[in-house]
This record gives sequence, C-alpha cells and structure tokens, in this order.
Amino acid sequence: MDSSGPGDLRETVTLGVEEEFLLLDRKAYRPVGRGSQVLEAGRRRLRPEQLVPEISQAMVETVSGVCGTGDQLRGELVRLRGAAAWAAGEAECLLLASGTSPIGRTGPGGEDDPPEVPPLREQPRYRRILERFGPLVRDQGVCSCHVHVGVPDVATAVAVVNHLRPWLPLLLALTANSPYWNGADTGYASWRTMLWRRWPTAGPPPVLRSAEHYEEVVRSLVASGAALDPGMVYWYARPSRHVPTVEVRVADVLPTVAETVAYALVVRAVVVRARAAVRAGVLPPRVEQDVLVAACWQAAHEGVTGALLDLIGGSAPAATPVVRQMETARRLLGPHLPDPGERALVNAWLDRLADEGGAADRQRAVHRGTGRLDGLVDHLTLTDPDHTPETPTDPGHVPETLADSGHAPEALAGPGHVPETVADSGHVPEALTGPDHAPEALAGPGHAAETPAGPGHAPETLTDPDHTPETPANPGHARETLADSGHVPEALAGPGHAAETPAGPGHVPETLADSGHVPEALAGPGHAPETPAGPGHAPGADCASFFRSAPSASEPEETS
Repeated sequence: MDSSGPGDLRETVTLGVEEEFLLLDRKAYRPVGRGSQVLEAGRRRLRPEQLVPEISQAMVETVSGVCGTGDQLRGELVRLRGAAAWAAGEAECLLLASGTSPIGRTGPGGEDDPPEVPPLREQPRYRRILERFGPLVRDQGVCSCHVHVGVPDVATAVAVVNHLRPWLPLLLALTANSPYWNGADTGYASWRTMLWRRWPTAGPPPVLRSAEHYEEVVRSLVASGAALDPGMVYWYARPSRHVPTVEVRVADVLPTVAETVAYALVVRAVVVRARAAVRAGVLPPRVEQDVLVAACWQAAHEGVTGALLDLIGGSAPAATPVVRQMETARRLLGPHLPDPGERALVNAWLDRLADEGGAADRQRAVHRGTGRLDGLVDHLTLTDPDHTPETPTDPGHVPETLADSGHAPEALAGPGHVPETVADSGHVPEALTGPDHAPEALAGPGHAAETPAGPGHAPETLTDPDHTPETPANPGHARETLADSGHVPEALAGPGHAAETPAGPGHVPETLADSGHVPEALAGPGHAPETPAGPGHAPGADCASFFRSAPSASEPEETS
C-alpha cells in the first residue's frame, strides 16, 4: 500500500472532458427542443453514456473517456464532436459550441412562455428540480466545459480544490465564450456564468478543512433545500461525487478542439501543481470568499481583454491585465507540463489569446464583420469531419440582426477576411494535427493564409473539429515559453513515455471493463499504477466507468 499520503505524484495523472452543446434548427437558426431525437440518432455512432441529455431539450452533452495525454484527448473530442454534429444533422439541427445562443432562448421554458422556447427535458429529477426551484430553472440551457483530473482519494481532491480557488477567475477569463444572448450583446464575455450563477450553490467553493468537513457542508446545503441532492452543489471546482477526480466546471464550452485540449492541459497542470503543494505541506493561498466571487464576476465581464484581480501572483490582489497574468501562469505551470508537444499547444493557445483576444472577442468580431446573428451561428456551428451539410437555402429565411441590415455579405466575414489562428508563431506537433499535415504550413515563414472562398464559405477554423488552424507569421514575436520554466520528474509522465497519435474519428476507446485495469489516479493508493502511454496501450476508458457511474438512489445524476 502506498503510504505517502495525499498529493503523491508517482502515478500517471489522467484527465477527461464533458462538453455541452446547443441545438438550433438548421433553417430557422433558432434553439429547438429536439434533444431526444439527437440522442436517438447518436446511438448509431456513440454509446449511450457518451452522448447524454441535459436539462433543456435544446442541449446535449458529450462525455469523453479517460485520457492520459493531450493527443488522446484530442482524438476523443474530434470523434465525439463529429458524431454529435452528425446526430444533430440527422434531426435537422445545427450543433453550436457557445455558452449561450446568439439567437432566441434555449429554455427550459415555463408554462407561460411561447411554444418556440424549448421545454424542460422530461426526466424525474429535472421535474423535481423544477418543482423545488420554479422560475429559476428557466433559461438554464447554457453550455459549459467540465474538466476532470484524476486524484487518488477524496482527501486529496478536497486539498487540491483549496489550492485551485485562486486560479478560477483566470480560468474563467481564458474560456469566456458567451457574449450574446437572445438576440443582444450582453456586454459580458461570459453571460452563461451570470445565468448559471442564479443557482443558490453556484460559485467558487469555500475553503474546506478536510474530507469530513466537505461532506458536512454538502449535507447542510442539501438539508437547507438549496441543493436537491449532492450533485446540485454547483461549485466551480469540486471533488466529483461519482468518480475519483477533481472536477473544474468554470469554463464556457469552447469553439474548437484545439482550444479545449489546451485548456484541459492547463487545468491538469494547475491540479498537478496543487498536488505537489499538498504533498509538500504548503498551505493554500488565503483568498477571501467575497473577493473571489468579485474576481469571478470580473472575469465573466471582461474576458481576456480587460483587467482582473490577480490572485495567483503571490502579492496583495490588485487589478492586473489578464495578458500579464497569463505570463505568470506560464511561469508557474511550466514545470507541470513536461511533454513538449503539450507545452507547445498550451503556449500556442495563450499566444493567440494575448494577440487576438478570446472566443467572446472572436464572436463579436464575426458579428461586426457580417452584421448578422445567423452569420455568427455559422461561425459557431460544428460539423462532422466526414460530412459537411449543405448551407440552408430556405428562401423564407430572414437573417436576424442586431443592426437594421438585410445585407448578406459575399462571405462570412467579407472580402479580405483573414482567418483566425491558434498561435502567432511556433510548431504544432504532428501528433496534434494528423500524420498527413505538413507542420511547416503551420509555422513556416512566409506562409500565406488562404482567404474565404466566397459566398457560403464557412471558416475551417471553427467548422472542422479535426483541423488545426494556421498560425500567423510574426517572426518578430518573442515570448517566454513554458520550456524555460523548469523540469518535471519522469514520475509524472511515466518512464519511456511516448505519446500516441489519436486513432481518428472512428476510434472507440478501450474501456476499463475491457482492459482490466484502473490507473492509480482513479483507483486510489494501493493500486499498482500503469503508465497509459506506450506501444499497444490505449488509455481511453469507458465513460460510464469514469464520468457517468450509475448514481445511487440517494445521489441522482446531475443536471449539468
């Protein structure tokens, strides 16, 4: 038995992702309650636990398997997003990667709402939530991204969450992707956060003294009626109730696979750093709860282009530009991103955020370029990489706009549009782009990005989940890299670790039941760790075993 206590880092640290998506009618470009039809179609390509319902009938959620590397997670997300987009198309829907819908309301609607507002998903637990919380349930059809990172036990999870608290505002700012709601620009980078914050238990977690204290707080919240059950404790970071992970749930769903993988790797690095601090006996930074709540509001409002209370820099909190805090994050997390390819992907994402702004800024840029909210929907729509649906041609379709404009530009962003990019310089490893993709096309000097192809063109950067966007040629750009930050012991990645290239959209991950093993990060101390990488081993695990363990009668499945 491993007696080294919470925070031991000798096992491989696993991760997985849950992503929520919106369903819009392909012709009307409005949220539509066809979640049941999409789930039924999805059974032809995904297992039931990989594509699951949500509280609104205008939503579905994908659930990845257990992954040991960024490459494996990318392969999972490409496969899941592609299959979900295909299933949506079978139900005459678009699949949107945005925290909120730019057009219309996503529901659930109330009895006095117009019939076009998508209804509550008919499920006993959702019905009980509606009976308890009433109108608060309305318009909770918002989409987030949850990252799970494996830990040995609940005690470690609780200690890690304490160390994660100061990071939550920055993680929210980096991932804000919901500036529009119901036809209007809200003025926020993440309006999803503001809608979700209405739940009485939503927000940053409190400081927890121990696993016993955590259970005591959860019991009190349930006893108060503020939570129907433990699954409704909607903290932005929490110990998972059903699997041995820390779950970070502060982010909006992101537009592309590359961004989601980079974000998940950042979260894993924050967790690994926190576990090292726990093992060393370092106390978590002291951050007052009200200050943390205020910083999260700042992050939701400003995104990456504004200033935010700096809670990770080690000094007294002061409003600091988010781009400067990103450089602090590079320095602090560098030692916990040992794989060069993963480090390059994270650096590329942070570079893009610093140079171009975040996903919310890109949404606003697209709308400025088109003057059309349905143009923004095109920008956010995911497709199956094996099949690109035709552009809707309903002659009765009238684009909905914020400005009074009936003009449809000749391309999504107008002539001369320069496609958005992931990084301004640097190499994206072959394992992240596919073996047939030429790396020099991503970073080579003198590379000329192609312009949109004319009417009806949908930018590849956001519609093809298997495509890694090109990086701009900016030879004068110089940044501190994570590689400069230090070395991580071999124990973090396993001896002889060699990242595998994902198996592609048709790959079905090996399940825990099939493989007969559970990594120590999932099973707790005492279990012999197995390194997930290496010839012939596929660490992807059955989602039902990792994320969607069958809930007991006392702990039903969560709403989100």
